[in-house]
Amino acid sequence: MLATVRLVTSGTRLRALVTPVRLDAPTPGSLAGRAALSTAGVAVQGLVRFVYTYLIAHLLGAEAVGRTNAAISLALLVSLLWPTAAGGAASKFVALARGAGDTDRAAAVARHLGRWTFGTSVLLAGVAAAYAVLVLDSGPAGAFSTAVLVMAYSGYGFVRGVQFGVGQVARATAWDVISAALAIALLVAVLVGRLDGLLVLPLAIGYLLYAVTGWPRSGGGSLPRPLRREVDGFVSLTVVGTLASTGVSQASMLVAQQAAPGAQAGYYAAALALATPATMLSRSLSLVLFPTMAETHGRGDAAGLRRQTDLATRGLFTVMTLVLGGVVLLSAPLVTLVYPDSFAPAARLLPLQVAAVLFVTLGVACVNRLSSTSQRGTAVAVGCSVVGALVACVVWAFVAEPRGVEGVALGLVCWGAVTGLAPIAIVWRLDGHRWAGLVLRWLAAVVALVLLDRFVQDRGVWTAIGATVLFSAGWLALSAGDVRRAAALTRRR
Repeated sequence: MLATVRLVTSGTRLRALVTPVRLDAPTPGSLAGRAALSTAGVAVQGLVRFVYTYLIAHLLGAEAVGRTNAAISLALLVSLLWPTAAGGAASKFVALARGAGDTDRAAAVARHLGRWTFGTSVLLAGVAAAYAVLVLDSGPAGAFSTAVLVMAYSGYGFVRGVQFGVGQVARATAWDVISAALAIALLVAVLVGRLDGLLVLPLAIGYLLYAVTGWPRSGGGSLPRPLRREVDGFVSLTVVGTLASTGVSQASMLVAQQAAPGAQAGYYAAALALATPATMLSRSLSLVLFPTMAETHGRGDAAGLRRQTDLATRGLFTVMTLVLGGVVLLSAPLVTLVYPDSFAPAARLLPLQVAAVLFVTLGVACVNRLSSTSQRGTAVAVGCSVVGALVACVVWAFVAEPRGVEGVALGLVCWGAVTGLAPIAIVWRLDGHRWAGLVLRWLAAVVALVLLDRFVQDRGVWTAIGATVLFSAGWLALSAGDVRRAAALTRRR
């Protein structure tokens, strides 16, 4: 953790961490450098969620894991109803204004979205507290902690969007590290003090610190009515899209808690904690790629936008298939290594959750290409997510009750397939990409992965490791052309 602090603070002065974000500052560093810092920040925040599950699993057991993760998922799901989308809008429209050289408009966008973020987060915090009491059977302390988490995470999402919109990735990552360290320290204190009703509060305090210290304090006038309608329309579409994409993952935890309360929900949460950190690369790439694509589109550089989409998509196919394929084959050893022996049933859930994560992450670049260019593109991306969410809900309605958490995981896989792969097909056709060879190689890798996964079941850790090495070597050999192409492009740039 200390090494990470030194890394991120080397890219930004300590004094700059506590001063207002300058919307007129030049974008520092390269795209690759900002992506690397963003990856570090997302990894640190993902580490906090994993540490939550790890510590609670070892000290309090599976039921506590299920309850705590259900409360966290509730808070994050509720924040998607406006505040998180406002962060995405800030990232896009602040970057668009900067690309056009209009810093006054960038300030007006930040002010407008900031006011709405604060107001809606207060209202949504009350909704989350009521749900926690009435449905999750949380006590007063748990409901209060959930409400604070809603407000804190809402502010975090908005502030992070503004910082990425102006290219201040080093600052954002530094505060990711600081807030994560505080949350972990406070969690240890809560566990030592046996304050089980406040398990969610340390995470909320970490996000709150991030939001308060980074909130933009620029003046900014009011937005022109046409631009305000465009911004608000983007937020509305993004709300629907994030609820139908990110929200489905959070909702699955609540469905698991209702379908199989107790230890089974804890196993689902434990497996999900192992599956989701692998998304940090795609999430960090999205945070950097979205404003970059918006700025490229603002300059009218259609060819540059196509190149960015192609390179990012090929990179996601190469890296995420390699990483997540290994997680699938090593599911049982990972669960055994991380959790107590009583969590062994989580190993049967992890491959399904990882498959859902893989499908979704493959489409990140194409979703950003659609959303960063026009309202119509945003509507298309949202439509894919909505269809995927509806498919998941249908599966849950018929399968969750009889099959429990396995049925919930199956619904998550169906959602991921529609949400992630449909945008790829649309952008493939829209921009005329040459992805036929890429897709065929990937389908061959998926078939091999399924066969290897069946082979390694109940055959021990060394068999799983050998299968992972074999799969990784084969996939890298198939992807050698894309790797060389990306390396050559990086050298030229």
